[in-house]
Amino acid sequence: MKEKDKNKDKANPINKNDGKRTEKKTKEEEKLESALSRLDQRETEIQAFMNAAKAVLEKRDFKSAAREIFDNCKNLIGGDSGYVALLSKDGEENELLFLDQGPHSCNVDPTLPMPIRGLRSEVYKSGVAQYLNNFNQSSYMKFMPQGHVDLKNVLFSPLNLEGKTVGLLGIANKPGGFNENDAKLAGTFGELAAIALLNSRTIDRLRGLHGAVDILQKCETEDEICSQALKVVQEIVSFDFCVFYCLSGHTLVPKSMAPENFSHLPGSYSKGEGIVGKTMEKGKSLLENNGKGKEKDPIMREDFKSYISTPIGKLGALQIFSHQKETFSQQDLELVEILAGHLREEIKRIRVEEKLKEQAIHDSLTGLNNRRYFDQIIKKELARARRYNHALCFFMIDVDRFKEINDRFSHLTGDRVLYEVAELLIENIRSTDIIVRYGGDEFLIFMPETGREAGQVIGRIRKSVERWNRKQKLIDFPLSLSIGNAYWEPEEDKGVDQILREADKKMYEDKEKHK
Repeated sequence: MKEKDKNKDKANPINKNDGKRTEKKTKEEEKLESALSRLDQRETEIQAFMNAAKAVLEKRDFKSAAREIFDNCKNLIGGDSGYVALLSKDGEENELLFLDQGPHSCNVDPTLPMPIRGLRSEVYKSGVAQYLNNFNQSSYMKFMPQGHVDLKNVLFSPLNLEGKTVGLLGIANKPGGFNENDAKLAGTFGELAAIALLNSRTIDRLRGLHGAVDILQKCETEDEICSQALKVVQEIVSFDFCVFYCLSGHTLVPKSMAPENFSHLPGSYSKGEGIVGKTMEKGKSLLENNGKGKEKDPIMREDFKSYISTPIGKLGALQIFSHQKETFSQQDLELVEILAGHLREEIKRIRVEEKLKEQAIHDSLTGLNNRRYFDQIIKKELARARRYNHALCFFMIDVDRFKEINDRFSHLTGDRVLYEVAELLIENIRSTDIIVRYGGDEFLIFMPETGREAGQVIGRIRKSVERWNRKQKLIDFPLSLSIGNAYWEPEEDKGVDQILREADKKMYEDKEKHK
C-alpha cells in the first residue's frame, strides 16, 4: 500500500504543488486587496480634506464653510449627527452655529444656552480632539437635557486660534464607535474649520470697511456722513473713544463722537494745535501705543494710552483712543486710513452736491421741479403708496400750438407763456402734489393719494386757462392745453414708465380734438 501510494504521488505531482501555489496566491491576493483597500481609504480621506480645504478657500461665510467641512468630516468618519459651535464672548457657553440631528429626533431648543461642561469642557481645556464610546453610560449623561438626540458615542474636535480653543466640531453615533484615527482625522478638520473662522473674521472686517462705501454714498449731509463713519469705525476697530473733526475755516471742530455721552468733551483746535492739529499740519497719520507720546493734548488724558489720528484730506481728521497700551496694530491704522480716504471723497461729494442741488432739481425758467427730481423721488413715493395702499394719479400736459407761439411771437414770448402755464397749474394742485416741467412745453403732475378724481382736476385747470385767456395779451389766439391722465393702483403690476405712456397717449388723443 505504501509503495502504491508513493507511486500514486509520483504519478500526480502537479496536484500537490498546485495546492501550494493556490494557497500562496490567495495570501498574496489578500495582501494586495488590503493594500488597495488602504489606498482607497487614503484617497477617500484626501478627497474629503481637499473638499474641506476648497470650502475654506471659496466660502467667505464661516457658517457655509463650516457646514461643508463638517459634512466631509462626518461622512468620512461615519457618524450620523453632530454640530459646530463657537465659544461665547464670556467663555462660558457654546453658541450653536448649526445642528445636524441626522435620523434622530431632537426636542431641545437649539437657541438654549450650552454651558461648557462635561467632555466639551475637557476639549476646551486641552485643545485636543477627544472621543468617548460609551457616552450613554457615562457620568456625562446627567448633563444632557430631556429630548436631546440619543448619544451612544461622541467625538469632539477643537477649533484652535492663536493658542486658544474658540469652538468645537462634534460628531456622534458612529456604528462600532470611534478610534484614535478618527480623532486624528477630526482634528485635521477642526484645524481647517479654525482657518475658515479666521478668514471669515478678517473678511468681515474688510467687508465692514468696504460696505462703508455703500453706506456713505447714500448719505445726504455731512452730519449723516460723520455719524455713519463712526459706526463703521466701531465695526473694524475696537476703541474706547472716537471723534470726527471737520475743518471749518481755520478751526477743527468736533462734528460727532462715540460714545456720545463721553464725559470729557473734545474742544476745537487750530492747525498745529493738539494731536488733531498736528495731524492736519503734517498731513499724515499719527499712531501711538505707549502712553501720551510726544504730542500734548487736553483730550489725551492719563487714562488714554493708545491712539490713531488720521487726516481726512484737507477736510478734517478722525481720531480713536484706547485706555490700554499696544491696542492698535499697523493693520488697524491701514483700515482707518482707507476709511478716511472714503470719507474725504464722500464729504467732497456732499459739498459739491449742495452747491448744485438747486440747479439739479429745479427748472430755471418756471421754478418748477424738473424731470431729474421726479426720477429721484418716484421710487420713494411708490413705496409709500404701497405701504399705505393709496392710489396715484399722473397727468401729462402739453401746450397746444407752442411752436407757432415761438415762431410768431418769439421765444421770449414762448418762455413767458410757459411760466404763466406753470403758475396756473400750481394754483390748481394741492401742496402735497408735485408738478414737473417734463421737457419743452410738457408738464407732469403727480398726485399722491388720489383716486378717480382726475375729471375734477382737469376741469379746474381748463377753467383757469379760460380765465387766463380773457386777461392775457401775449398772443392773439386762445391758449389751450392737451391733458391726459393715468392711474397707478397698489395691487396693479405696472411700472411708472407704463403709466406715463398711458397718460401720454391720452394727452395726444386730447390734442387731436383741439386741431
